[in-house]
Amino acid sequence: MKPLRRGVRHLLVAATGPLSREFERALDDPGGAQRRVRDRLARMTLRSAYGRHHGLTRPEDFRLRLPVVDHDDLAPWIARAAAGEHGVLSPERIEAFEPTSGSSGLAKWIPYPPALRRAFTRMALLWMRDLAIADPRLGTGRFYFSVSPPVATRSRTPGGHRVGLDSDADYLGGLLRPLLAPFVVTVPGLAGLHDPVAFRRATAVALLAARDLEALSVWNPTFLTVLLDHLESHRDDLLADPGLALPPATREAFSRTPLDWQAVWPELRLISCWTDAMAAPRAAELARRLPFARLQGKGLLATEAPVTVPLVGVEGGVPLLTEVYFEFELPDGEVLELHELEPGMSAGLVVSQPGGLLRYRLGDQVRVVGRHRKTPTLAFEGRTSLVSDLVGEKLSEPFLRAHLRPLLPPEATLATFVPRLTPREGYLLVLDRCAGDPGPLAQALETALRGSHHYRLARDLGQLEALEVVVSPGAEQGLIRFHGRAGQRLGDIKPALLVKRPADALLLDELGLGGAG
Repeated sequence: MKPLRRGVRHLLVAATGPLSREFERALDDPGGAQRRVRDRLARMTLRSAYGRHHGLTRPEDFRLRLPVVDHDDLAPWIARAAAGEHGVLSPERIEAFEPTSGSSGLAKWIPYPPALRRAFTRMALLWMRDLAIADPRLGTGRFYFSVSPPVATRSRTPGGHRVGLDSDADYLGGLLRPLLAPFVVTVPGLAGLHDPVAFRRATAVALLAARDLEALSVWNPTFLTVLLDHLESHRDDLLADPGLALPPATREAFSRTPLDWQAVWPELRLISCWTDAMAAPRAAELARRLPFARLQGKGLLATEAPVTVPLVGVEGGVPLLTEVYFEFELPDGEVLELHELEPGMSAGLVVSQPGGLLRYRLGDQVRVVGRHRKTPTLAFEGRTSLVSDLVGEKLSEPFLRAHLRPLLPPEATLATFVPRLTPREGYLLVLDRCAGDPGPLAQALETALRGSHHYRLARDLGQLEALEVVVSPGAEQGLIRFHGRAGQRLGDIKPALLVKRPADALLLDELGLGGAG
């Protein structure tokens, strides 16, 4: 099998040469590259109902005629496409609608025509080529690419379009998936695993049995720490299971005390996951648990668009400037293009992508952390549009990030503000660890929160209870289940400083607050 994998690896590197050279030329001229993408998207939009509605008649008017929009602005257009109307946002046929949501809020449908799928595929190819060149040892073992549990029923839009891709791997194009098949760890019976607990066990067992595992690609680092925890806590049961076929060397390594993960996966060389913003503490913990593997920050990617590519030795993510047109909204409302950015700037991300979402606020704030060739590189800072508003307090994630995050205990790898409705409206700060008494921390955070005019007014009027700090070692999995009850797939759950949806009774019970309501 290894000679086959080496052959496919060499084929991948050779076949992606033209794509890589085009990308490198673009990085040396980001202004010109982005103009070409913008004009290509404009020509596409000329043939859509959306473009005609806004009076777009020539590519040069793209920024003049098309407004910067949010999903709510496009919802009526997306609804028309979902009802079966052709050519609404894009002249291409729609393959599927992918639902997405942030850490709160209702599901949003994103149309997926072939051009958008190709953009995701090219992002993956650039990333894999860079890894293959940077580490010649990669490509003889197998990768695990994170997938989310499939939904129990596959719905369709009123116009008959499929809702939801079958798995996260469906973001990749049709030719790439069979090419990668010899490299990929698969989970047996995945299509029938609708229960998250069964999915977690099956995935953990599949990874344990993969003696030749050399790379793990997940989104949230907590996804992997949860799998490691499951294997550790169920080790005796797994070893006693007669139906679990493990290579003898793996069984011996898995039986050792203390557990030696490097002996279990001797070929593991790479872990790819989110490492920015609220994912940083969990990523650092993952690096401590698996120190023998390289930890690489994952590029910024949303259901709506591929954004940046991680390249070995480059600080920050490199914008996918040959596929997506980028704009950056500053706090004063000015909108800059990619080549106008300077190191240290922070801005809200606005994307135009080949699926028909044009000048679309992604809701992510990014910071310019450097340059690769002549192109600014970006790091994710947090969400720009996430606001919790129970009684008019209007708490935003940017405010919490700027004023409260420095007060959080350094030993905490999970810190999330969650609104609550019972016994009275208020906020919980959920931590997985806190070395000291959480009481003084709650007082310090409450003082900082009162720096917000609307929060202070709500507290003074008695509309909100004071902030409560809750420390629970199992908080991470409790929050994952909380998001799952709202319909979010594991691949969509991002580490967040603020959750907008109020805690439900099950979450409060898991945090030891069930009797409070």
